[in-house]
Amino acid sequence: MFSNRFFSLQPAVTFDLSKLSGLENLARQTLAQAGRARQDLTPVLRQARLASGKALDLASRAASEAARLVETRVLPLVERKLGRTKPAPTPAILSTLSVDIPASPVRKAGPLMTARLTLHLLCLAVAEKARAVTGMGPAKPKSPWLISKNDDLIYMIGSSAVSYLFMALIFIFKVKPSKVFWIYVLFFDGPHIFGTFSRTYADPEEWQKRRKLFLGSLLLFLPGPVAVRLGLGDYFDIFAYMWAYFHLVKQHYGFSVLYKKKNNDLAKIDNYLDKALIWTGFTLPYINFIFGPNYPTGYMRVSAVLPGWTPKLAGAAFFTTLTAYLARQAYKLATHQNIDAPKQMLLASSITMHMVTFKLPFAKLGGGLSSLAPIVAILTVYHNIQYNRLIWFHNQNKYVKGAKDGKTFGLASTLSGNGKRFALVAFLFGASYRIPLGTIGAGMGVSAKMARYITAFGWGFAFVHYYLDSKIWRVRHDQRLGNALKVNSAPAAH
Repeated sequence: MFSNRFFSLQPAVTFDLSKLSGLENLARQTLAQAGRARQDLTPVLRQARLASGKALDLASRAASEAARLVETRVLPLVERKLGRTKPAPTPAILSTLSVDIPASPVRKAGPLMTARLTLHLLCLAVAEKARAVTGMGPAKPKSPWLISKNDDLIYMIGSSAVSYLFMALIFIFKVKPSKVFWIYVLFFDGPHIFGTFSRTYADPEEWQKRRKLFLGSLLLFLPGPVAVRLGLGDYFDIFAYMWAYFHLVKQHYGFSVLYKKKNNDLAKIDNYLDKALIWTGFTLPYINFIFGPNYPTGYMRVSAVLPGWTPKLAGAAFFTTLTAYLARQAYKLATHQNIDAPKQMLLASSITMHMVTFKLPFAKLGGGLSSLAPIVAILTVYHNIQYNRLIWFHNQNKYVKGAKDGKTFGLASTLSGNGKRFALVAFLFGASYRIPLGTIGAGMGVSAKMARYITAFGWGFAFVHYYLDSKIWRVRHDQRLGNALKVNSAPAAH
């Protein structure tokens, strides 16, 4: 196809290889000089970067201070100029008397308060953006998970599947609620109460540090019997179950704080939004439940003491918070910031499960304890699983690994040294008080009044657990606890 003359053509341009070699040496020298110049400039660039970061931080603090001055100095002045703080007229009957009527406190105008809050949140966003731009933002942890990816997905997030299993057993397969409740009590709830005791009363270090707290908390066995003796048993039941739900919500907030600490997700604006989402997200289904038709018969209705517009207020609070929360996550994604995915999955899983649970027709299960017991089991079982796994993780890190380092923790180390031993003792602990309370409290062999006293006394085990948990898991203020839970690996956010 091609003639031989095409392949025999001489090249139009010839190269001098010696000149090419010289150019190569010149290029190498130039690159070497550029590398040395870069090394010389690196400290200067680092100092400039730090200086710019400090300047932006100073600017954000100045903006926050300006917002404070606007709130404390400018807004009151504007309100006075607008005539919003005119004193109320003195009644005629008092005008003739030498009586000084104290001025009523000035209330901030709604639009001005909104402007102040918006400015404050804007200052927080500016400060956070400044740290991200200058590279002074929080360091990323080695792993975003508390224990491990598999453990967290199974025990911390996926444990809600057990709650859905309980729902199916009761409402689809028609298993007696009492059977489901006893499964929950013996295998999940009792061991979870024991978990608290294993790291408090069984830990000599904690005992020495918090002796007064541990002894004083035992007084919580008394309020129940005292309330029954005073004829306030119904009000005590409401108080007990509301404290139980409050404790459950607080525990979810605590788990979210662990993820926030682990992932340096500690910006103030995120702290505000996380707390608001948790409280409004768990309050809305509960409020709808106590006002709705699924509330168990045989118990005093809490809705009787609340205004009729409470459900609408709870709904408005939740959806407003959810909108702000989602907008914040969209902003973080758009600016390539860490959204703390494990925390998001935890909140989505738990809030959704509560929404579903409180929609179920518990009132049709017979009323009384037959309706209330399955609610407690469904709502609490997945929290029990989370708590038991976290306790075991903590105890292994502190009592087992700590013992290998020469530290001694007495009974706590003995219990935590073997998983089967710990599970057996936890089961026996729960069974030792739940079975007597469940049988005698149900009126077997005792009068109805005595059964009421025994049930009220039994709440003491839960009350001690609730109260101690509110004191012993403050990971942001306890360095040793943070070390045991492996959440201190990365520095805290600025």
